[in-house]
Amino acid sequence: MDNNKTTNINGKILYAGISAGVKNLLEYQDKLDEINVFPVPDGDTGTNMCFTLLPIIEDCPNEIPEDIDSTINFIASISLDSARGNSGTIIAQFFHGMRKALSGNELASIHDFSNALKVGYQSAHDSLLNPEEGTIITVMRDVANKAQELIENDSLDFSLFLSECYKEAEQSLQRTKTILKILEKTD
Repeated sequence: MDNNKTTNINGKILYAGISAGVKNLLEYQDKLDEINVFPVPDGDTGTNMCFTLLPIIEDCPNEIPEDIDSTINFIASISLDSARGNSGTIIAQFFHGMRKALSGNELASIHDFSNALKVGYQSAHDSLLNPEEGTIITVMRDVANKAQELIENDSLDFSLFLSECYKEAEQSLQRTKTILKILEKTD
C-alpha cells in the first residue's frame, strides 16, 4: 500500500484548488468573452464568471477552516451572493449543490467529492429553465459522469482522480464547440 496516496482532502486543500482555478480563469477571461455565443453572443461569459468567482479569493477569511463543510459553505455563499449573468449563476448553483453534498463533512473522500460533482451538476442543471447542450452544463455533466466512473477504481488517489476529471473537462469543452452548431442546423 502506498502511504503517500491522498484519498481525502480537507477545506484548506479544497480552497487552494478552487483559488488556483479562479486565478487561472482570470487569465482566460477575454478568451471566454470572445467565444461566448449562448444564449446570446454578448461577449460577457468570462467577465461574469470572474465577477462571480473573484470574491472567493478577495474576500477570503484570514484562516481557511480545516473542515470541508465550512470551506464549501464559504465558497457557495460568496459565489451565490456575487453571481452575475447566466454563467455566474450556473457556477454559483454548482457550488451550492456541492455544499449540499458535502454538508457536515470534515474531510471529503474521492467518493464524497465525486458525489459532490454530481450533485453540483444537478443543482446547476435544475436552476435553469431550459438547459442547453453544448454549454457549461454539458461539461459539468460529463465531468460528473467521469468522476462516477473513476470511483470504481479503488487504487486511485486524489491527484490522479482530479487529473482524469480535468482531461474529461478539456475533451468535453472541445466537443461543445460542435454541439451548438449541430443543434442550430437541426432547428
